[in-house]
Amino acid sequence: MNIRIIFFCVAIMMFASCEEEDFGEVQQSHETFLDGEGFFIVNEGNFSHSNSSVSFYSFDSSKVYNRLFYEANSRPLGDVSQSMIVRDTTAFIVVNNSSKIEQVSLDDFESKATYSGFTSPRHILPLGGDMAYVSDLYSDSLAIIDMKKQTVDDYLDIGRSSEAMVKTSGKVFAANWSQLNHPELPNNKIMVIDPAKHELVDSVEVTKEPNSMVVDSRGDVWVLCSGGYTNEATPALYCIDAADQSIKKHLRFKSKELNPSELSINESRDTLYYLNQGVYRMSTSGNTLPQKPFLAEGDKLFYALGIMNRHIAVSDAVDYQQKGIVYLYDKGKRRIDSVRAGIIPGFFIGK
Repeated sequence: MNIRIIFFCVAIMMFASCEEEDFGEVQQSHETFLDGEGFFIVNEGNFSHSNSSVSFYSFDSSKVYNRLFYEANSRPLGDVSQSMIVRDTTAFIVVNNSSKIEQVSLDDFESKATYSGFTSPRHILPLGGDMAYVSDLYSDSLAIIDMKKQTVDDYLDIGRSSEAMVKTSGKVFAANWSQLNHPELPNNKIMVIDPAKHELVDSVEVTKEPNSMVVDSRGDVWVLCSGGYTNEATPALYCIDAADQSIKKHLRFKSKELNPSELSINESRDTLYYLNQGVYRMSTSGNTLPQKPFLAEGDKLFYALGIMNRHIAVSDAVDYQQKGIVYLYDKGKRRIDSVRAGIIPGFFIGK
């Protein structure tokens, strides 16, 4: 069973205990939220309800600023916000089920452009200059956007849907996570792209459902695979040499019943983190998977993970109906705060 379905079932039972915690101060006005350090929380919202949102947590004030987009634009952000990137003084928010990207100014979070021309966009990967790729759950193509002209310029056919993307060694690596639009094709490929020519040049076979990727300090690509929606294969963590696409490490998890996700990396890019009913941590020089969690899940239901500014942020979607919880830890495992964000906090990014 998919771990997020398990989360939903168990979360209902845990609702009462979650209500009793102190979740910090919630600030509705966001006029000064950019004065100091912090991170953004992208809240997915409920599918087909158009109640997704973006929050900001301030390290300086220990306050959370919710509904930034709605308050600045007097309209909902859209249906299922998936991810976000920050580029200078601008943010780009990918709204999956609304098939759009909202470009906003970080000064006031007002919308400056709305990009359309996607089927089901997931993530944005800047390529350098003004160009970027957008991955897509239901399309065989990556969209190529011009962030200066605020347009979708072209599409790159890669033959499969796409999810996580990274850029290293002059190449783009795009994960084929979903099998929905091509049930006849195994979803076990990392597509290798030449971004200078916008050409698909190679692919790397991994375990089913590569859900997240990071690049380490050596430029190697790490890929986390869940093993499939119905646990068809044993989950695995790969290290790929970006220069020749060879597999340097293939680390298998101990059971098909596990469902690891949310692969992340620290600021110095030498330590990996991921979720697997707890937060796990391992060095990029390691050759074995950690057996015990760095942060135990306990009675929580960890949903999303982010490593920012020497802090670890983990979300709990609770019952998937009320505002989710974001727990903040330092690298010494000490919990330093817990706050209510929006519905289903699913993505973190530093300012």
